[in-house]
Amino acid sequence: MPQQSKTWLLRLLYPSNPMRKVMYDRFGDEQVLAVREQPTPTIASNQLLIQVKAASINPLDWKIYRGEMKLMSGSTFPKGVGIDFAGIVSQVGAGVTGYRSGDAVFGFLEVFTGGALSEYVVVTEATIAPKPANISFDQAAALPVTGLPPCRLSTSWRQWAPARRCS
Repeated sequence: MPQQSKTWLLRLLYPSNPMRKVMYDRFGDEQVLAVREQPTPTIASNQLLIQVKAASINPLDWKIYRGEMKLMSGSTFPKGVGIDFAGIVSQVGAGVTGYRSGDAVFGFLEVFTGGALSEYVVVTEATIAPKPANISFDQAAALPVTGLPPCRLSTSWRQWAPARRCS
């Protein structure tokens, strides 16, 4: 087996190998962002490890890494970039009941911690949902931050105007 194939296979079988993650050590423009190797995270019994297939960047993300929201995000570094992601469940904690390895999901990370621009993220069941089969991972990754406000508005609208439908 060629060396490249062995490396890929080992990475697939043993996710404890380093993963890549976009991070920054100070506030600034895109020049402060760097791809770094980090240990693949481990999970607790109530968590899932997701292999990220797609992530999206929103205005909120760049406002955070530029320092425009440092009163809320804090000034402790390094920080990860990105909130929204879509991917495949890689590992499932013993206390997780709604998902299993291999499930396609999308979701969001804690806003001011971020880190979706990485090969793996750790989440709880409350922050993910099954990826609809009729959309791509790229499309699913674009939904959480930009898609939640319309959903909330739609829910609010239905509460006081139940005869109206929002699609």
